[in-house]
Amino acid sequence: MAYGVVHHFPGGTREQYEASLAAVHPDRHTLPEGQIFHAAGPSHEGWTIVAVHESRESWEQFRDRTLLPRFQQGIQGGFTTLPQEVAFDISNLQEEHGAGDRLASAEDEVRDASRKFYEALNRMAIGKTRTFDGIWSQDPNVTTMHPIAGRQIGWDAVRESFEQFAQLASRGTVVLKDQLIRVSGDMAYELGIEQGSVSLAGEYADFEHRVTNIYRREPSGWKMIHHHADIDPGLVGALDRLRAAATGAKK
Repeated sequence: MAYGVVHHFPGGTREQYEASLAAVHPDRHTLPEGQIFHAAGPSHEGWTIVAVHESRESWEQFRDRTLLPRFQQGIQGGFTTLPQEVAFDISNLQEEHGAGDRLASAEDEVRDASRKFYEALNRMAIGKTRTFDGIWSQDPNVTTMHPIAGRQIGWDAVRESFEQFAQLASRGTVVLKDQLIRVSGDMAYELGIEQGSVSLAGEYADFEHRVTNIYRREPSGWKMIHHHADIDPGLVGALDRLRAAATGAKK
């Protein structure tokens, strides 16, 4: 009989999960012997992992020979405490044939769309213009809310906002950390933390803010339809200094 195990790590993070997974699984895409299902993600105030094993004996073998010894040794960057555990015999296990593969494929496609967006964002941060063609949907209803405030509606306004920033930008870098992607049908969203630095007409700024990106599957692939970042004091401050300098120069 299949056996299910649910582990909840209060305060756990994606980074701790990835470090722990690397320590106890054969590799990122291979399950331990006897394990037939693995799912994990952020949950209420922590991180939750769900695993299904072929049998209770299979779970206990993995637990006693691999999981507990590695936790007792300590995993660098991994979870620091043992989880809250719920385990149960599985009386009904159902899976639509190919559903997991389709979901994984869609997530990979969205991840690739995100990669292209952040490559374009990095080109913008060094002053390159017209870097987002083919990445954004050109629908008149796409929107942005940038970390320097304001709201843009429609592809023309969105593109212009990026172009205006690029005209000021140089020596910039942007990275997305703590990425989380969820897909539902032809829509997907992405959460994360944008970190980086940029020079805006000589005014240097470091930044770190939360971001939400929304993607839609179109005939030509996944396209961004919304980009929303928290207001960032570093970027806003750099622009305020530029405005103050320009006002002073006119006096």
